[in-house]
Amino acid sequence: MKTALDPDLYYTLPLRLGKFVGMHAKMSRRQVWRAWKEDRIELLVAGSSHRVQPGIQDYVFPGEDQIFLDGKPLDVVRASGYYVLNKPVDVITTTSDPQGRRCLTPWLEQLPEGVFPVGRLDRQTTGALFLTDHGELMHQLLHPEFHVEKMYELTVSTRRGGVDEGLKILEQGVDIQDGKGVAKAVSMTVLEQTVEDKERGQIRVHLVLNEGRNRQVRKMCKFSNLYLDHLHRVTFGPLGVTGMADGEVRELTSDEVNEVWQAVGGVHQPFLRGLELLRASVARYQEENDPNPRLEQWISRFE
Repeated sequence: MKTALDPDLYYTLPLRLGKFVGMHAKMSRRQVWRAWKEDRIELLVAGSSHRVQPGIQDYVFPGEDQIFLDGKPLDVVRASGYYVLNKPVDVITTTSDPQGRRCLTPWLEQLPEGVFPVGRLDRQTTGALFLTDHGELMHQLLHPEFHVEKMYELTVSTRRGGVDEGLKILEQGVDIQDGKGVAKAVSMTVLEQTVEDKERGQIRVHLVLNEGRNRQVRKMCKFSNLYLDHLHRVTFGPLGVTGMADGEVRELTSDEVNEVWQAVGGVHQPFLRGLELLRASVARYQEENDPNPRLEQWISRFE
């Protein structure tokens, strides 16, 4: 029996049929629904010799059951794409844009299918953007529970006056009026001004956050009465873009991938989170007098 620390266990978690097909056939919910309605999805339950037409909400058990799409076995596809992009200015963090603005499509076309950005950087913000095809890792990196730190370099104008007072407000924390309370940095460091900084009338600040509210840094500066000339994300978790050219994308080393996983508690976290959700489902079914014995038996292996 594998242990909960084995990362491959994540791929054995029972899943709703619709989610399994969507994940491993790279299909949208609408496409999965259409395929199911057209009876193009079949299930061969472990121990059975006959395929059946499953319910789209039925649980399937990868590694035990076989799922077929258009008559062909649908294999488990393990995530394998981990990249970092040094996002240039004037690029929006989407896969397409109806207004014709520059987006991530040219970069994503170079990468394996299913790789997407983790979170967003607004159009004028540059710097570290992590991309992966591991949906659960993406979820955990963005979830406030894990407090993954991001460092930003702010270039603030000194020509508007009141910079010292504004920086004090920024360091103490500021209500950015999004209904989530005071936004406060983990740390703030004012960098030593260079001759160029002084000539341009600017000062640079490193701000470390462990949450990711919408346009958070820009709003923190706005409500601190600071004029922000430029915003650059230096690091996302353990990943940095120092030494990378604007627009450069590179694949992470195995050590870097391990560091990213450590930032969210380790490679076992997706399995443990999935197991917790399944336990909650079992409890709900029992309360509704509609138990799922097979799911209960599967979970009991890890009690």
